[in-house]
Amino acid sequence: MDLIIFDKDGVLLDLTSTWLPVATDITHHLSSLTHHKVPATKFQDIIGINEASQTIDPDGLFAAGSFLDQQQACAAYAPELGAHYATPDYHEAIMQIVDRNAARDPVPLGDISGTLTQLQKAGYKLAVLTNDSERSARRSLEKMGITAFFEEIIGYDSGHGGKPDPAGFHAICKSCGTIAKNTIMIGDTGADRNVAKAAEAGLFVGISARYPAPTKALEGTTHLLPSIEGLPDLLESIKQG
Repeated sequence: MDLIIFDKDGVLLDLTSTWLPVATDITHHLSSLTHHKVPATKFQDIIGINEASQTIDPDGLFAAGSFLDQQQACAAYAPELGAHYATPDYHEAIMQIVDRNAARDPVPLGDISGTLTQLQKAGYKLAVLTNDSERSARRSLEKMGITAFFEEIIGYDSGHGGKPDPAGFHAICKSCGTIAKNTIMIGDTGADRNVAKAAEAGLFVGISARYPAPTKALEGTTHLLPSIEGLPDLLESIKQG
């Protein structure tokens, strides 16, 4: 194994602290587009977040799906949203919400910098494959001061599609001069697990928000951790057999 590909949110970044405010603001915006006939709390139920308790369902659509998945699910309940999605005003409003919340620093999920340093010293190349946009991913990683660790950072809009389509995974392998069977995928959702399967990755390691129990999407995963802090020791133990 010579390459490790990380998901971003829920693996490198604390999903709740970093993205719950964005998701909450978007649900209120969607409610306004229905003239508040559909309350924000209904859209929150659909995507799997709770503003009142400040929690995210790790098996819900917000945690496990893409932004497009969330849009489609909300429009399935409130079809009038479909007419808004294609307009410049809608996209501008979403970007304003993201940019406004981006003033907050992303919250790392554990000692990310220290762990990435250990992995690099052990000889691994590192990369990121996320269903976030590449622009947003780079901005978050830059704020955390960890961009330089990664050979590649690919988002759903980088030209390869989103997970679980394996095209982005294979593009990273090619760029890094290796193949899928020599690559480890680290993720917290079904999309991460499924991209590893579709790409025929050499190993998948799950990061569970419910550790030591798996989330629903990670049930049956052989290797499970609460954060990537335990990854160097786990990989060393696997290497030793």
